Amino acid sequence: MGYRVQRLGFQIGRGWIIGLMVVLGALLAAYWIGPLRPLPPEVAILAVAEGGFSDEVSVAGEYVEEELSLRFPVQLAAQNTGVGTARPRRVVLNVPARFRVITPRGRLDGGASPGVPLRRYVVDLPDSRLEEDGQPQPLPGLEQIWLEPDLPSYYCTDRGDLVPEFVPAPPIDAGTLADVRIFYSVHMRDRNERSTGVLTVRLDPSQLSMQPASMPPAFPTTMGDDGPPPDLGVLRFVGVRKAWCGDPDQPMELYTAMWEGTGGSRVYSVHVQGIPRKRLYDLNGDGIIDLETWDVDGDGRFDSRRQARFATPELLVPLPPRDPRLREPITTPPDPRWLAVFTDASQGPFRFAALAEVQAEVSTDPGAGVIAGDTLTEAAPGAPSDAVALGPLPPPDSSWLAVFQDVEAGPFRFTRRAQQPSAAAPPAAGAATQPGGTAQAGPDTAASPAADAPPVAEPAPQPAPQPAPQPRRVPLGTPVRPDSTPS
Repeated sequence: MGYRVQRLGFQIGRGWIIGLMVVLGALLAAYWIGPLRPLPPEVAILAVAEGGFSDEVSVAGEYVEEELSLRFPVQLAAQNTGVGTARPRRVVLNVPARFRVITPRGRLDGGASPGVPLRRYVVDLPDSRLEEDGQPQPLPGLEQIWLEPDLPSYYCTDRGDLVPEFVPAPPIDAGTLADVRIFYSVHMRDRNERSTGVLTVRLDPSQLSMQPASMPPAFPTTMGDDGPPPDLGVLRFVGVRKAWCGDPDQPMELYTAMWEGTGGSRVYSVHVQGIPRKRLYDLNGDGIIDLETWDVDGDGRFDSRRQARFATPELLVPLPPRDPRLREPITTPPDPRWLAVFTDASQGPFRFAALAEVQAEVSTDPGAGVIAGDTLTEAAPGAPSDAVALGPLPPPDSSWLAVFQDVEAGPFRFTRRAQQPSAAAPPAAGAATQPGGTAQAGPDTAASPAADAPPVAEPAPQPAPQPAPQPRRVPLGTPVRPDSTPS
């Protein structure tokens, strides 16, 4: 091939090869990151404002009595501004750490990273499509979110031993918190692409005011075992609460379990990194912590204690149920059409277990049985005269029955016993052999009693095998004596 090219007057040298490689590399780069790459869809998250959609919106807060919290509702919509149909799979919201995100499904668990004052919330979406240059439309599962301010009156600090110390929170500038910027990313379902953007939500600063707690008095600390914990009587488990505490840049995750004793007393067991490190006692149920004990070295012994006098931090109290009305009984009668289908033995769930009940023909003879179809069932003593018996079951599948009776493939292969050749006897004429090697008398053969059968000889016990002797250690090569002369 090279000789023919040379005859035509073309010479392919090293420069031509390098040039071709450069051109191919440029084309590959243009397709991978440049203008030749097909444009992906771009999904923008917008807020529903008065008269349209926008990436900036101002909302007012609503106080929810059932949840005892202030929430700012934000209605969301999505628009595809790119090329092609978009199929969003997941939306990740990065919200300032002073706010929690609530969806119609409930509260979301946010993740925090050290040094990042944002909380990451992940929302998985069902399969939906956003057409190219279409109108904004709500995403299923993310039609609306609520921003709940997290403004605790107490902060958490530790002295390096993972034991939380509750101190009054510093004052917060409400004007700075009122401008909430939500950084979002939309991940696609059918391609490894994502769209990013920023959604700005402006809140009312007057609703974000927070009164910090007062400094509690200091009490002396007692180290070592100083008696058992206070007796609160029979404790009743109330609930748990997981919350972030402390500086948003360096938060501490607390898992608190709450119990309630007699007289309204309460005890809060605070866990850090899965280990109980502190217990707070409210001895009279007035909402004031009277005693606190903690475990310094994490060995399970609460060997330090001191008296306390501060209000119970709200981040330790379990949250109320999502909707107390869900616990109320349903008073709406069922749909008669649904009830008719449910009770229908041919369409409802009873069709899977329905067997035709045959009206029994009960005889007056007390020793007689109940005739149901072609089967005869003995009547139990004292059975009512209107007893009803089930009809005969349908015959089993022939292929399944053949596998079941096969002693090599069915369940009988696990229960077979090895028989001696001398003890085995051929079955008599007219006898049928059952699975497992036993004979059953036929219609023309009378079954002999089990006592007349000759006893089967038991196999002689075999001696236990002796352990194999240990192999001798043989040196490698040929041993040479010092006085010998090599040949």
